[in-house]
Amino acid sequence: MNLWIIKNIKFGYRYTTNKAIRKSILEYFDDYFLNILSTKGSTNDKLIIVGGLFFNTNPSIIAITDAYNYLTKISNIMSVVLISTPGDIRYFDGDTYSTLNLFKDIKNIEVKDYDKDEFISYGDCIIDIKNNRIKILDDEIEIPNVIQFDKEDGKCGVFINRMVDNKHTILFNKFSPRHITYEIDSFYDFQKIEKNNNIIHLIIDNKLAEENKPLLNLHIFKVNPTSIRYKNEKKREKIKLIEDFDIKGKIYDSIGEDDNLKEQFNRVLEISKKPL
Repeated sequence: MNLWIIKNIKFGYRYTTNKAIRKSILEYFDDYFLNILSTKGSTNDKLIIVGGLFFNTNPSIIAITDAYNYLTKISNIMSVVLISTPGDIRYFDGDTYSTLNLFKDIKNIEVKDYDKDEFISYGDCIIDIKNNRIKILDDEIEIPNVIQFDKEDGKCGVFINRMVDNKHTILFNKFSPRHITYEIDSFYDFQKIEKNNNIIHLIIDNKLAEENKPLLNLHIFKVNPTSIRYKNEKKREKIKLIEDFDIKGKIYDSIGEDDNLKEQFNRVLEISKKPL
């Protein structure tokens, strides 16, 4: 028997403000995780989700429906253990309620309450719920997140422990987009950025804006980062990255009469319009 251990699926995370996130979660299960469980797992295995099934303790109907659908599919492959953590528990009128209790009546799904256990053991594999860690003999491993939702989440994947001999590994999630932060100290540094399916964050030396702001704006537009932070800046206008911000107009204004930059920018615009 193998233990598959994860945390923080976060159904419902920014569903209304960024629909691409929900799409990313559903694609992860449909195109990746369910296939791995089917091909590498067995009916004797257990998938253990240590908290964070939902983003908050007041999940929407859409988030609940998504969780129900995928938990049901997984429970047809192997048994599922849902472990409540403090982030899954809601307090009302002196009592505690876990969002995970929504699924306690589904066949092949077991719900364990944090209030009753701070440590849950499966043989030599001990799950430290409070500290989000797995202890196996002399090893101690942090429970991985399913997907890297924010740049602070670190590497993500699923922890797998083979119970017969306690051999274990982390199968890293290389399917979902990764948050990557690049420090830009020269225009050459833009060439090092690997976009692929990644979510890009930039930390830019403000000297580049002082040297050639139109060229800097052109490079930023090519990368299309999620966030930008400037360093070594004195006092400058903060640019918020919002959906209705007319970045194209700003770039055209800053290019002015520089025909070479204007030609480069128009070429980038044409490329960006082509379907992937």
